[in-house]
Amino acid sequence: MANELITITREEFLTYSGRDLSIELPSNDRDTDKVVTTINLWTDRVYDEIFVRFDKYDSKNFSERQKQAIKRAICDYGMYYLTNGDLYRESGYSLENGSNVSQSELENMRFPNYIKENLRRIGLRIRNLSYGYNPHCQDKDCF
Repeated sequence: MANELITITREEFLTYSGRDLSIELPSNDRDTDKVVTTINLWTDRVYDEIFVRFDKYDSKNFSERQKQAIKRAICDYGMYYLTNGDLYRESGYSLENGSNVSQSELENMRFPNYIKENLRRIGLRIRNLSYGYNPHCQDKDCF
């Protein structure tokens, strides 16, 4: 069986934030459930920020603390999403200012740094995927 993603329910988000997603989210044109679709989107975005290999780290092997951190990250990202909109689909044009935000600035705003840091602290996000830096290494250029 494939790794099952740890996610949240609409009730968990309501408990966490006090906001009812069925009221907060605009209706969609399709017949799909807008709340489930949006929570799946948030879950995918959080998992995109987790730099662990899921074929090696099966979700059933996560500690309870790590599972709760993932759920909290999804809720935090959901609050960020509801406040700022979907920054993954933004062009960077500001109607209020009449100017463009650079793509690098937009990239930095898409996913909040405090959520990345919380995932890193719990061991779910690796800051660097390189072979590592050894300050005493003289065999190869370690920079």
